[in-house]
Amino acid sequence: MIATALSVTPGSPLATAHTFAVLRNDGWAAQDFIPVAKDAAEVYPTRGEMKLLRSARYARLGFASLGLLALGWTMLQMVDMIRKPVWAFDAKDGKSQQQRLAFLATERARIDHWDNLLEDRSKAWASMELIGGLFPNNSGFLVKSFSHTIRTDSAPGQAKVGYVREWKITGLAREEALERLAILNTRDGMSAIFNGVATVTGNSSFRSDLPHRSLVVNVRTLENSGFRQGPIDDLARLDESTYPFSFDLSIQQRFESADPMAVTSAKAP
Repeated sequence: MIATALSVTPGSPLATAHTFAVLRNDGWAAQDFIPVAKDAAEVYPTRGEMKLLRSARYARLGFASLGLLALGWTMLQMVDMIRKPVWAFDAKDGKSQQQRLAFLATERARIDHWDNLLEDRSKAWASMELIGGLFPNNSGFLVKSFSHTIRTDSAPGQAKVGYVREWKITGLAREEALERLAILNTRDGMSAIFNGVATVTGNSSFRSDLPHRSLVVNVRTLENSGFRQGPIDDLARLDESTYPFSFDLSIQQRFESADPMAVTSAKAP
């Protein structure tokens, strides 16, 4: 009926128009432009819902793959854990290991105790090296006496106690040795000599650059009452009358209880 109503005579301008011919050939007159009923629209899914369903299928495949990978990784971790020696650990073996560790700890404490007591704190050859550093050859000195003592500081109740080392040297000196005596009478000068002895002998007790250690030096110079003016030659080195001065050198090195070389006062374990 619509096609009959729209029909025109072949010779009319509307029938020959290009737009009208296209619309007629496409069947626009027979199309239904009325929207779909609500009940019918709720029954059938939309295009977006169809895409979402298709994407959900791929997501399920991805989650299933991840689950399989996680399960496989967990199984591998369990197998690796079972293969470790600790998996077969026995409580009896643990007790024996604890006893062994306790014995080794006691033995280590005993070794550390005696190592501390046997530290190289006062050996004759190191003190002789100190004399060589104080009075080089042909420096105008004649050493007459040398003594070295060491004593601990009283500190009851402490795990470690400090100590004091003391050197007392007496001798004779000539005029060219007075400058050397002035250097020895300074803390920096004596510290340099002590550090040199530590380097040569490898004895760390002579190091003066560590904390909890101190050096006290005292030099007293007097006139030699037995001095006789006269020519000096190499044969007169042991002749005390050729030295116009006498000196007393006292060196004290104090080690506090916090020093690494402090003496352990506790009994051996």
